[in-house]
Order: sequence, then C-alpha cells, then structure tokens
Amino acid sequence: MQLSNEVAARHGLVVLHHEKPFAGINGSGKHNNWGLNTDSGKNLYAPGKTEESQADFAAFVTALTYAFNIHADAIRCSIATAGNDHRLGAQEAPPAIISLYTGHNMKAHLDAVVEGGPLAGYQDNGQPVPSGSKSVQTVTGAEEDRNRTAPMPFCGNRFEFRAVGSSQNIAFPLTVLNTAVADGCSVISDLCDGGMPVRDAVAKVLEDNRQAIFNGNGYSEEWPIEAAERGLLNLKNTPEALATWDSQKNRDLFEKYGVFTPAETEARAETLHEQYTAAVQMEASIMLEMMDTGIIPACAEDLKVEP
Repeated sequence: MQLSNEVAARHGLVVLHHEKPFAGINGSGKHNNWGLNTDSGKNLYAPGKTEESQADFAAFVTALTYAFNIHADAIRCSIATAGNDHRLGAQEAPPAIISLYTGHNMKAHLDAVVEGGPLAGYQDNGQPVPSGSKSVQTVTGAEEDRNRTAPMPFCGNRFEFRAVGSSQNIAFPLTVLNTAVADGCSVISDLCDGGMPVRDAVAKVLEDNRQAIFNGNGYSEEWPIEAAERGLLNLKNTPEALATWDSQKNRDLFEKYGVFTPAETEARAETLHEQYTAAVQMEASIMLEMMDTGIIPACAEDLKVEP
C-alpha cells in the first residue's frame, strides 16, 4: 500500500484503497493468507504425510476454532471500519458473523476426533483439476473448496482471512487473530499440563468450540438464524462491533499475552470510534458539497432549458 501510494504520487495520481462494492469502479478486498510456522520452518497448518504432522495440524486447527468461538468479538472488531461495513456480506466478502470454514472432509475428521478417534488421519490429497487440453497434464487442486462466503476458509496449507478491509493496515487484524489463537493454544496446553492426554485435551477444546465451524453458504438467509441458535455473534456494523471491544474479557486477553495493557485496550476503542466517525462525517460532508456545487446546480440549469 505504501509503495503504490509513493509511485502514484510521483505520477500525480492517487491510489484509492476503497472497498468493494462500487458499481462500474474496481473495488478491492484484502484477503490475508495466514498460518503459523515453527522456528525450524515446519508449517503447522499443513496436514503433511506423517502421523505427527497430522496430529499437530488437528491441534492447531482446534486452537483456531477456539479463537473464532471465544474471541469472535475481538476478531470482528479488528476488521470493523466504515468502508468495510459496506463490503461485508457481498463481493466475495464474508458476512459479519465470524466463523471458520474447514471443508467437509476436515470437518468429518474433527468430528471423529471428538468421538474418540486419533488426531492423525486427515491429509490434503487434493482433487484433480483437468486443464481441458490433451497437451497439458491434469494438475492437483485443493482437497477442500475455498468458500468465498467464509471469513476464514482452509486453503490446503494455510487459512485465508478474507474479511480484512482493503484500506486497512493488516497489522491490527493479524495481531488480534494471533493473540486469540495463542489463547487457544494456552487452553490446550493447560489441560495437558493438568494431566490430560494430548488427544483428549484437543478433543475437549474442539467439542466445546466446534459451533464456530460453518461449511455452508454465508450469504444464505438461513445462516444468521442458525448462527444465533449456535450462540454466535452477528455484529452487523462497526458501532455494534466496537461496543464489545473494551470488555473485561478482552482486557484480560491482551494483558495476558503482553499485547496491550488494559489502558491501551481502552484507548484503542476510543481511537477506533474516532476513525469511524471521522470517515462517516467526511463522506457525508463531501456528498453534501457535491450536491451543492455540482448536482443541484446542474439540475437547476437543466430546468431552465425549454423542452
């Protein structure tokens, strides 16, 4: 974003990082491919071929599921902007309901873990994608469909945070997401430290939080009703979302992991509110100026013309 702004300025241009949708004008949405690697380079969100890597994968998907269930409010706040309010729920953007899309095959495996099955067993074998040409070999695509109506779909070796606003710096949304996942890892770790086997600890956390997994159509009229039945939040706009930010739960979360002090969490809420009101006020004032200086005078001139 910074580079594009600098290059545009040298040519007397301005880059508009506005959100979709604008009819007839290219719009944007920021889709962040997200995952975690160990210090040795191991991708924790790639199932791999070994039982160890597949078990690790199941555990870290569970930590992500916990994050999306328990800290959905904070994650929703992290992508709450005046522009993004118009985009969420349309134009390849997910609805305001925070949920996790695993795909049906992975969901079946996770359900089996809850029922007592092993953590290992799921791998991304991929689906053949024919090219339609006899001269080009069939390539292997993803095991699961990449659901474009989901806030966080699985993409084979990573998840894709599709809800981030185009005009946003990704630092804040990913800071919140990483902190929420760290909390999920901590819950699993605490159960293990308390003497529970790893498989059982993962299965318990997964069972308690799997209502955050949704593999259906996020644009359907039925989903908000089902989400409410599951106990999931539907914070439809920025003011509704930001009203949840400065809660004791969120203060404790960010303080526990050294991200924000309680005072900094409170201050962030004030800053986010100021950014939202400033954006809405500027849009409204510019619209009124356009009406007064362009549209209304043009209409008045047109009325002077005899038919």
